[in-house]
Amino acid sequence: MSRTVKRYAILGAAVAVILFAAGCGTTATPTASAGTSRATSTAVATSSPTPSPEASASATAPTGNTSSTWQVVNANAAAGASLNGVACVTDDDCWAVGGIGADTVASGPLIENYSGGSWAVVPSPALSGFGTLSAVSCPSSDDCWAVGDVAPQATDSASVAPVIEQYTGGAWAVVVGPQLSGSGYLTGISCPTAGSCWAVGTSLAPNGHGTLIEQYANGAWTVGTSSPIENGALGSISCTASDDCWAVGGAAGSTSSSQTLILHLAGSSWTSDSFSTPGGLMSVTCISASDCWAAGSQEDQPLVIQYSGSTWVTAATPPITGGGQLDGVACGASADCWAVGTVLGEEGEADLPLVEEWDGNGWTQVDGPSVSEYAALDGVTSSGSGSPWAVGYSGQQYAGAALIQTDG
Repeated sequence: MSRTVKRYAILGAAVAVILFAAGCGTTATPTASAGTSRATSTAVATSSPTPSPEASASATAPTGNTSSTWQVVNANAAAGASLNGVACVTDDDCWAVGGIGADTVASGPLIENYSGGSWAVVPSPALSGFGTLSAVSCPSSDDCWAVGDVAPQATDSASVAPVIEQYTGGAWAVVVGPQLSGSGYLTGISCPTAGSCWAVGTSLAPNGHGTLIEQYANGAWTVGTSSPIENGALGSISCTASDDCWAVGGAAGSTSSSQTLILHLAGSSWTSDSFSTPGGLMSVTCISASDCWAAGSQEDQPLVIQYSGSTWVTAATPPITGGGQLDGVACGASADCWAVGTVLGEEGEADLPLVEEWDGNGWTQVDGPSVSEYAALDGVTSSGSGSPWAVGYSGQQYAGAALIQTDG
């Protein structure tokens, strides 16, 4: 499927991966305050290159800071799995979403829950066609939302439709969303309180594409009142209140090159922020109304920007040999942030997970675990009191495992 942002469809048998980081929290499990945007981490990335057959079967992420130790955790998912987003309500209550399947058979959403010290797959509503979930947000332990998309065929962008699912304490169920004039998909969601959510993505039309914003209020989903930005795409959203949100993505520039795109909801109106630089933003997280971070990539190097209450500014990040991109960012506190993504492998080498940490003074690259062949991290969540979780996938040409990683 042709998109300006990465579609998390599984192109072959894959395995979901979960990572856990040791040494930065007081407990071995993460926590996130219910109803805060930092409990949501979504990622949208430009398509990554397919690794060559000569890629190493067991690679180690480049060495960085050794203050934390990230570990791969068993996702307990079947082959063909990939995880895209993760959110935690408490230390012992986390959700991860993604997809499972192959390009020759109908794929479906993958939902996993962390409880009792391990991750387990939970039943997901069946979708008709190729479907996946890209992001999840949980205002409380019995109120979670996930968004994604479904299409009759894996390459049928003309018929792709948004998917919205909700967990109310018993089981996940598909929720009816607003009718779009064309096709489209959702890639980010943030629910600051029970009964209030915002979701973002991209609307598709025969003559182009544009931003898509949907709102959940008064018990129903509606299309947001903002005018779509032509040739724009939104990948992530973070809300500190139902009337205070930031959404990020990318849009075609005056020379057709991609430019970052930032939208702000202040009260009842969405406006475009003046900050713009070449590249694209994949993820945003807000600790408070005056403390936000966004991450993405610029010219094959990680891009991180910060909002401190007045304007967005570019933050210094360590250069990545061979190139890299950041697909997820989350903060547990002002001096406790994590960004995850991919170290782009050079020709003949595998792509590897990329982890960077903000300690209040600067961003540093952190050691990653040994993984099998091609691997990437797409989402992360952090609360500060526990340990962050990062999710993604591992395996050459998507033939590996869903990846869950933690820093415990």
